[in-house]
Amino acid sequence: MSRETRRLGLANAEIVHSFDRRAALAADHAEAVFAQQRPGHRLATLGTIKRRAGRRFLLLIHLSIIAVTLSGCLRLETTESAIGEAYVAPATLQLREEIAPRAALTGTLKHGTRVEILARHRRFAKVRAPGGAVGWTDGRQLLSARGMEIVREQSSRAAESPAQGSATAADAVNVHITPHRGSPSFYQLREGERISLAGRAIMPRIQYVPPGEQSGQLVTPETVRDDWSMVCLPGGARCGWVLTSMLMLDLPDELIQLAEGHRITAFFTLGHTLDHEGRERPIYLWTTSTTPPEHFQFDAFRVFSWNAARARYDSTHAERNLHGYHPVEVTAGKIRLIYGPADGSKPVERHAFELRGRKLHALETAPWQAPGGQTELAGPLDDAPEEATSLWERTRDRARSWWR
Repeated sequence: MSRETRRLGLANAEIVHSFDRRAALAADHAEAVFAQQRPGHRLATLGTIKRRAGRRFLLLIHLSIIAVTLSGCLRLETTESAIGEAYVAPATLQLREEIAPRAALTGTLKHGTRVEILARHRRFAKVRAPGGAVGWTDGRQLLSARGMEIVREQSSRAAESPAQGSATAADAVNVHITPHRGSPSFYQLREGERISLAGRAIMPRIQYVPPGEQSGQLVTPETVRDDWSMVCLPGGARCGWVLTSMLMLDLPDELIQLAEGHRITAFFTLGHTLDHEGRERPIYLWTTSTTPPEHFQFDAFRVFSWNAARARYDSTHAERNLHGYHPVEVTAGKIRLIYGPADGSKPVERHAFELRGRKLHALETAPWQAPGGQTELAGPLDDAPEEATSLWERTRDRARSWWR
């Protein structure tokens, strides 16, 4: 045997020995290279390796396609275009993955948070929060941009106007954005929490509708009405509406009994007198209403002073059959009330009084111009009809739901 032949034999033996070690680790025994193979079969062995490499390459391609598809779907979801904007009306609002009460929560928003509307379905809205959370919620709990502006205007106007009395919450009670039981509540008063009064309203108990829309319900004298009070929260930062029956006016019980069933719409402390024991007793002025007012706030006002001889409150000044308007102002020893006779025989004027002793003395009158227009009440986002979607949008939505 020549030297060259022996060298080739040793080289082939080394190749067979390396494939022997790889055969023990191969997962597919049909494609393993066995130790019994001869050097002449090297081409077949290399072909097997190429086939296995090809399968791995195809698997990598499939995985890459799936990854690209998933990333594309996620990109479409996060860049879903908004069709409008809204603001959260209640104190807290929950977002859910689907339109179902037990669907998984995706976020919780606070009153006044601005959200983007992504879709509408009947009375539900799909929104996106500032932090990126997306979910479904009740569209009636959202305010349009105009609605939120009205709520803020009402709150600031009530906070800037003189307080028309004070009260204490008789129990935990919700503060609503409008004087209606169905309107969203953005705050809850605690039992015993003290607030200032900014106004009163008598509203029929009918279905809650957004501002500018007709309810379609007939309001008759028999329609049940609710007595509402505009209250300003401690600090005066926010104001809203509360059922008056849930409030206790900061007036003595013996004085409230003198209302004789009339609604006390505002009250003020004008000064003090002394009782027979030398204790100070406040002098009160209040305005009342006997019937649900439509275009005025009170139809009478009275002054009460403590009678030390009889140990009770007596009326020292009273005027009735009026059409009066809030706010009543009590500043620097002067009392200003806006009213005119109910029969319209005289125009509505601003009257100024001064307390002298226990009675009011008229000082002057001045013309008064009624504010133009009625205050627009804020309501939920309008339930606009859903826009027709294109074939591409429907196909896209189906693809998204399939990938989920």
